[in-house]
Amino acid sequence: MTTSRPLAVLRVKFKDRVNTQPSWTDFVYDQCFLPRHPLGLADYWESTTFNFLDLSGSRVFPWITIDMDLPTAWVDRHDIIPKAVQAARDAGHDLTPYFGIVVFAIPNSVSPTLDTGGASFYTIDVGDGIGRCGCLLTEDTDHDFYAHEVGHALGLHHSFSETAFYTPDNGLARVYGDPSDIMSGRLSLWSAAADPAFPVPGTYLARMGTRASGATMYCQVPGFDTSAYVYRRGASVQPQPETLRLHALDTGRKPCLVAVDYPNLGKTTYTLEYRRRSAGWWDSSVPEGVTIHTIDVDLPSGMSRSVYRTVIPVPLISSQRWWRDPHENLAVVVEAVADDGSWVDVTIGGAGLVGREASIRVSNYMWEREEGERGFDRVPVPPGCTPVETEWYTEMRTNTVTLEADAIGYKDPEFSYVINGVPIQPGKPDAQVTALSRYPTGTGTTSSIRQASLSVNLNGARLAITTDPTDGNYTLHVTVEVNEKNAGGNLSLTMATMPVPVVGMRIQYEQKYYDAVEACVRTYKDIGKRFSESQNPAFSIVVDPPRGIAAISRLARLFEDAHREVSDRFLLAAEVLDAGSGAADQFLSSLGPKSGENRQRNK
Repeated sequence: MTTSRPLAVLRVKFKDRVNTQPSWTDFVYDQCFLPRHPLGLADYWESTTFNFLDLSGSRVFPWITIDMDLPTAWVDRHDIIPKAVQAARDAGHDLTPYFGIVVFAIPNSVSPTLDTGGASFYTIDVGDGIGRCGCLLTEDTDHDFYAHEVGHALGLHHSFSETAFYTPDNGLARVYGDPSDIMSGRLSLWSAAADPAFPVPGTYLARMGTRASGATMYCQVPGFDTSAYVYRRGASVQPQPETLRLHALDTGRKPCLVAVDYPNLGKTTYTLEYRRRSAGWWDSSVPEGVTIHTIDVDLPSGMSRSVYRTVIPVPLISSQRWWRDPHENLAVVVEAVADDGSWVDVTIGGAGLVGREASIRVSNYMWEREEGERGFDRVPVPPGCTPVETEWYTEMRTNTVTLEADAIGYKDPEFSYVINGVPIQPGKPDAQVTALSRYPTGTGTTSSIRQASLSVNLNGARLAITTDPTDGNYTLHVTVEVNEKNAGGNLSLTMATMPVPVVGMRIQYEQKYYDAVEACVRTYKDIGKRFSESQNPAFSIVVDPPRGIAAISRLARLFEDAHREVSDRFLLAAEVLDAGSGAADQFLSSLGPKSGENRQRNK
């Protein structure tokens, strides 16, 4: 099945530059868009989508002049494209037969004020009330950029990566982060040789784009997901291993994509595709191997989008020939590679393919707080400045931490928890555990070993712990043990441990105290290297090994990042410094964005 998506290519000049001469000839435009030449954009999109997108019927229109002078300041593409459409309609051109609008504007590099790029959300009005996609281009860039933006004109939107990825335009972001897909773009590194049959300027050939990923085609190109190019796998909740042959995407052989959507994966679909550089041409700079994506739904728009997860490299490395989702019962193993590199054999199944594993994470963290003891004292100013007289009070916190265990490689896992060596009994709401507690006051801290009182609620893999603020500040060492139900005597136990810092008491001071600490930290940050290596008595107190230098550094970062409004995350890390930075860091890193959104409730 093919989907007709002809393009209207509008070539425009500004009214004060009507004598500007294009660098592309009419012949080059026709070769690029009609489609005629293999290096052209129309042929690229037809061939890389196995002709599921049909660009026949596209037209390159004669040059027209828009009612606008060449911009001297930045102008958005959404201002220029409608003017080009209006100029074409005023010239008597009917644009309604076309799916997308591609606008080329000249002059080129002499006008860096043009906001070149795509508009893929069906916002362009050509007079029939049906929104079109489009893009604004100039003649002075490369195929990688053109192919990406024309992809927008064809209705495709961006691809993403699972983790943030740096780009000069967007900084640290997930968008544009897929190295295997043109709809991320700007990640391809290969160039093409000049061809007299396609006399396009050299900038076009300097950077050639990769092809669209199979994942992008699966969720954005109509008909591809139900074709024989795709093998659908998802029959059972507990998947049995299956080995199948996956052809390289560039071969066009079937299948070249596997879609995995087991019921236990919820609404998420995983895709596997095999990409290779040895094939040359569009995949000349992709990461070689079995590339894994998820198909997610972008909540604001409701559109499906592909998200790059990882690649299992080919040629095979024994330690990297498998992948396992850390939170789902899914694993992939690459078993073999064809001698000519044209296919791989992969086994897909439950996470048990690559062994069992247990993990633990914080799914929610919140507290209730109330005021405790008050006082007025002369209080030391860290790291080592003159004390100040200030009022203080103790903030008493009742903490509730919810932990969630994950069991990978188990068919029917059974969970049990141990806190500071004490087993947690299902159905028993209370527990007493031994802890080294610290009790802060306005002028210092005392410590003692005591039995901390916990309220616990164990429900399968989830354990909720509520603490008593009168037990002070301490660390819980929580271990989850996972076993296979009905293991028949076979050893199947795995364990994972997480330190959980508890802040039951926190001292709050007047603002003048925090101002004094900030000023003191600033002073120590300015100390030069010669002072840090000296025997200055005041400084030696602070840098007493092994925590001194690290403590100064952490305090400096604390106030540098948060100033007077110190975030609760950093306060928590500072309060449990005695537990060791590793414990605090492990606990804090397990707090995902969602668990931090709603973890405070004032009493």
